[in-house]
Amino acid sequence: MALAVHLHQPPGSGFLLAWGHHATGWWGCVAMRVRLVDVDDELEVAAWIPAQALSKPNWVHGSGDVTRIELPAEDRAWPGPPRWPSWYVGAWASGDLRLPPGLQMVTGAGWRNKPARGPRP
Repeated sequence: MALAVHLHQPPGSGFLLAWGHHATGWWGCVAMRVRLVDVDDELEVAAWIPAQALSKPNWVHGSGDVTRIELPAEDRAWPGPPRWPSWYVGAWASGDLRLPPGLQMVTGAGWRNKPARGPRP
């Protein structure tokens, strides 16, 4: 079961799929949907984010039935969500979200960055 969470960095929200414990502390595997610059599309992204960069929205009650795992010592070996159909980042502690080459995430007000859809009637 996924649990809605706020991220303290863009894109700002997602769904917690699992908790992982590592020598550096707890991490959350979060599924996010990001809007892309120069493309009228979105991309589903999953990443491991430090627990201190996540918070539960006040409208979410309870803690859900979120899986807990022990993470390998090397973060490159951290597993992605089972059968994840899209982009998996791995560990993402800070900085820009690593997206596939040529893609860039929309930041700021989305309506300002939305491509024009042709002339208005």
